[in-house]
Amino acid sequence: MRQNRSWLKEIYAPAKIHVKISGKVRNPGIYEMFHGDQVKHLVEKAGGLTSNVDNSNIILDAEVIDGQVIRIE
Repeated sequence: MRQNRSWLKEIYAPAKIHVKISGKVRNPGIYEMFHGDQVKHLVEKAGGLTSNVDNSNIILDAEVIDGQVIRIE
């Protein structure tokens, strides 16, 4: 017996947040992310880093938060 459980997706859907990224990424801007996403997911959405970036100082596994502004130098 299968039940329609689509309502679970609505109740437990991850919260959407907005994060701004600027600096040395291909497509800087404001992106809609999900609660729990990391900086690396934001960088991917922004098209990746430009070729002249030293990413050794970027903490890619840090979690992004709503309203955050990240600048890649």
